[in-house]
Amino acid sequence: MRLLRNFSVVFLVAGISAQEVQAQAPISLRWTPEVGREEVRRTEIVITVAGVNMPMSGVFMTQNLYSTDVVLESDGEVTMIRSVIDSMDMEMPMMGGLPPGTPSLEGMTVTMALSSRGEVSQVKMGEDTPSGAEMFASQISEGFANAYTVFPEEEVAVGESWQVTVDVPSSAAAALPPEARTIDFTFRVESIDSQAGVVSISISGSIGSDSEGSPLSGTVSGMMEFDYVNSSLKNSEQEMEMKMTDPNIGLMEMTVTTQMTLLSNTGG
Repeated sequence: MRLLRNFSVVFLVAGISAQEVQAQAPISLRWTPEVGREEVRRTEIVITVAGVNMPMSGVFMTQNLYSTDVVLESDGEVTMIRSVIDSMDMEMPMMGGLPPGTPSLEGMTVTMALSSRGEVSQVKMGEDTPSGAEMFASQISEGFANAYTVFPEEEVAVGESWQVTVDVPSSAAAALPPEARTIDFTFRVESIDSQAGVVSISISGSIGSDSEGSPLSGTVSGMMEFDYVNSSLKNSEQEMEMKMTDPNIGLMEMTVTTQMTLLSNTGG
């Protein structure tokens, strides 16, 4: 009996070790969702500002957006996705509310082509975009496109990282010097749950330059959870802290917090 118990302990330990090895094995990260899948997401954005010469400081804008992503077609390398705005609530307390005549974007659609690594192209707004809301709608569509992380070609394991350079949204880039028009991201694999098929990835990055006289400098930090079996972003949270120099108000500090949560996943 003692010998049997000893063998049982050995097999138990061996089983645990095998699970640990499996959990630490490198994995491939790809965007290859099945055709017909629909995902409902909530995206919350909060922007706060502060400045020595500003008459007010605090929450500049809050945005709460619900959207549905539908996978239209895929050949395994490129996937066509349509995003629909189900509802959007936005407040600008420092401005006393939204500008008069701000159009509703509810029901607006955006289609895009997504490569298996996460590069987005062929971003197109639907014909249902309200007249006069083209610039705002363009910012929203860029937000949809930037929600997809570009993954590395090779497999990654816990502790490994990769870098991605992303262009600042065009609506803001025009007012910035060339050296401040990109954001350098570093993604690092923090843990892999092989049983759940979920990888946790930390996000860090920088924007602009810390050198004296630079009009913009900042850092990015955050986390994301990705279902690498079903190619689905479960949730992510990012915080961007920036310092900007404006000729009228001097130094201004801005914090942008973005939180995305998957609410439901059906079909496909």
